[in-house]
Amino acid sequence: MKSLVVALLALVVSSANSQVMITYPKLTYQQLMTLNYGPESCPYIDRIVNYLELQQIYWNVLNVPPELLNNSDRLVNLRLRALIWGLRVDCSNPDRYKK
Repeated sequence: MKSLVVALLALVVSSANSQVMITYPKLTYQQLMTLNYGPESCPYIDRIVNYLELQQIYWNVLNVPPELLNNSDRLVNLRLRALIWGLRVDCSNPDRYKK
């Protein structure tokens, strides 16, 4: 939850011609490693996935075959894909966290 709050607080809102445009800063690999999402993030899944996909665009790893990436970009791509995949799996299986 803390990571979600930090990620949402990191956004910068700029207004131009009565339209609101939201931009996020590019996260470092170390910052990506601190992101963790759990069942409390499920109501925000669309926003979080959009945020993570935007990070893929910032890192130029969206829809790029892994063989064409260098090692550091592969790590970033792996982390972002794992976060997106894990969030989608967790939120589609709500009973996973019941004991």
